[in-house]
Amino acid sequence: MIKNYLKIAFRTIKGDKYFSLISFVGLTVGLSFFGLMLLFIAHEQSYDTMYSDSDRIYRTVLNTQRDGNLTKTAHLPLPFSEVIEGSNAGILANTKVFGVPQRVVETATMRGRMDEIVATDEQFFHIFDLNLIYGDIETALESQMSIVLTRETATRFFGDTNPVGESFDVQDYGLFTVTGVLDDIPKNSSFRFTALMHADIDRYLGTMTDRQWFIDYYTGWNGRVAYNYIKLEPGVEPVSLSSQITSQAAPYFTSENQETSIELQPVKDIHFGSADIQANLSELNGIPGNIQYLYIFAAIAILILTIACINYMNLASARSIKRTAEVGIRSVMGANKGQIITQFLVQSVLMALLSILPALGLLQFLIPYFELLTGIQLALSAENLVNVAIYAVPCVLIIGLVSGLYPSIMLLKYQLAETVKIKTATTTHGSFFRKGLVVGQFALTYSIIVITLIAGTQLRYIFDRDLGFVEEQVVVMEINDGRLRNFIPDMKQELLRNDNIIGMAGLTRMFSGYRNPQEIELNRENATDENLPLEFYGFDEDVVPVMGLEIIQGQNFLDDGSESLNTSSVLINETAAQMLFPGESPINKTITIAQPRTLEATVIGVVKDFHYQSLHVPIGPLVLGYIDNPIIGIDDFAVRISGEDIPTTIAYIEETIGKFIELDESAGLEYEFLNSMINQYYAADSTYHKLFTIGAWITIILSVIGLVGLTAFYAEMRTKEFGIRKVLGASVSDLVSLQSSFFLKLIGIAILIGLPCSLLISTQWLKNFSYQISLEASLFLIAGIFTALIALVPIAVIAYKTSLENPINSLKSE
Repeated sequence: MIKNYLKIAFRTIKGDKYFSLISFVGLTVGLSFFGLMLLFIAHEQSYDTMYSDSDRIYRTVLNTQRDGNLTKTAHLPLPFSEVIEGSNAGILANTKVFGVPQRVVETATMRGRMDEIVATDEQFFHIFDLNLIYGDIETALESQMSIVLTRETATRFFGDTNPVGESFDVQDYGLFTVTGVLDDIPKNSSFRFTALMHADIDRYLGTMTDRQWFIDYYTGWNGRVAYNYIKLEPGVEPVSLSSQITSQAAPYFTSENQETSIELQPVKDIHFGSADIQANLSELNGIPGNIQYLYIFAAIAILILTIACINYMNLASARSIKRTAEVGIRSVMGANKGQIITQFLVQSVLMALLSILPALGLLQFLIPYFELLTGIQLALSAENLVNVAIYAVPCVLIIGLVSGLYPSIMLLKYQLAETVKIKTATTTHGSFFRKGLVVGQFALTYSIIVITLIAGTQLRYIFDRDLGFVEEQVVVMEINDGRLRNFIPDMKQELLRNDNIIGMAGLTRMFSGYRNPQEIELNRENATDENLPLEFYGFDEDVVPVMGLEIIQGQNFLDDGSESLNTSSVLINETAAQMLFPGESPINKTITIAQPRTLEATVIGVVKDFHYQSLHVPIGPLVLGYIDNPIIGIDDFAVRISGEDIPTTIAYIEETIGKFIELDESAGLEYEFLNSMINQYYAADSTYHKLFTIGAWITIILSVIGLVGLTAFYAEMRTKEFGIRKVLGASVSDLVSLQSSFFLKLIGIAILIGLPCSLLISTQWLKNFSYQISLEASLFLIAGIFTALIALVPIAVIAYKTSLENPINSLKSE
């Protein structure tokens, strides 16, 4: 019996090639994109889950409550780890991890620069069981002067040989011994590093005898230096343990007018749960994910599959009208209702199942292009294949069952005689079910078009917005070498001899959103009992002109070598001026920075607000001190160039800096352009927008495919009607209008339904940005016109083609 059902199903599919192909292509495209989104979502959700007992690994986060404002930071003082070490029975292992600035490293055969080096201790591998290619994971970091390299780093410095036991000299830290080689760090890990070294911090700080403030910062409780991770004993309640740790650490956080607590953040939550936690993006965390985007793409995947299903069910139910005679004949020959329903179900499910294999093939084809577009590496592994199948196969079966069950039940409602002689043309417009499917399909299409337009407009707004400083043709170099700081005036003089160099400036860190400013607390004049949270950068006198900042009150730092005056002076931005000195001029007013170190300074100027962080956060109150300050030292150089003959200009900069310090011959000068740094910060937003655009186009294509099939079917059903109307004098435009008006009414209803849905989703998404576009009616109108056009064009084309046919051909069978 099943064999007979399958034979008839194949025969029916083969005999209706055009509509079978449309249904098949729609389902294949919908399933493949659905699978792609499932792989992407699975990748994002798998962050930091590769460790054994990952559900018992936590990162400590410091919560600071001050004046009703809550600040969270993952950076903790270096001594914090020692305070909780061994004093809590619930902690199985505890480790501190902090980034090491770029260093020159040397082996017996090679010398080069390295960044993303991480300093930690022997407890690291007791928490994170990463895979070691060479070495023993239990002892790899036991020695204080041991270092573990990643596979890429080991290959760079030692080739394909086993480097365990070899010497590895790290500038300022000393001579290390390679004790292990790590396999490639998984792409779904928050950790990004080139080497793990067990650093002797005292030995490093011993090289900085002239920078006592730096030593105090690293070793004291005012520093925000290290990430701290703990692994709990089985069964330990993290909330209870965090309260215990808070009690132990509270005496060390002595700032007035604030309450501090320690929160335990599950390591699996770091990727999506760090949006409100301060942590440098360039160190260990990478760019945090956005859970809202994940929800959006899950919804898009479901919507696209839903539209593919709607197409299939619409065509299946519509085509079933032509099978009324077949149902009648089968009934006359003795077939019962169950057999007829089974025949419809077998054909429908078979058609749906046949789309799975080509969908997987298309998915495999799409993955490399997805990786090229987004930079996210996916793989259709056996495990991922199973995960896709878990969701896709039930969906396909449901599609097949519903698509086959509905038309068979509807046809069986007719009396036996009616099924043999029923006039199919009279039923083409009578199905509320099919109308509802068309409306639902285009309501979804309209919503996705609206959201895509708004997302694109918002991202263009971000990329095109005036940030308040020059971002083009600015070369940024991290110093990471104390010797350079002693030659800043001489370097500036030498660089400015080149006509293509506009200026050079030194600052604590480049503002761009890519790196966080230093947090400080200060007292206003005559208000020493009130600590106010602000943010801090250190500038030299050239940052303002080189970066195109605007001083709207007062003056810039002096450029006549008056170091003592500059050190005791600060600039503030407009937001800080309004907060600290509302309604009065801040010029010549005194402020006292209380944390992390004390500095009493005079306000000499107000800088117009500029976006020193990303547009995801509002501009905050900012203090700009001179680079020779006790708060934080100079870390970056910014060289603004003219944009003419850039390679030659970069070579000149490299040659000039090489006169003052020795540059690595193999690596040369390492630099970034500021606009690239800013774009990198918004890389995730840009990637999500690309995915959203792809999803929108696939939605449009699927909608058009379905509409073409349905329109062609209706045109076929009304061929005789069109012939009669044409004989009676109807023009081609009349026939096209007649066919189009039916669908356009449904499209209009769909737009009205999709409007509030798209408005709600767009409003929620825009809340991710502190600076956002206004939702103008034109965007919704454009989406409506576009939706109507993509529906009207195929309808009009098919209707026009049908109306041109000779009416004699359509009527002679009567």
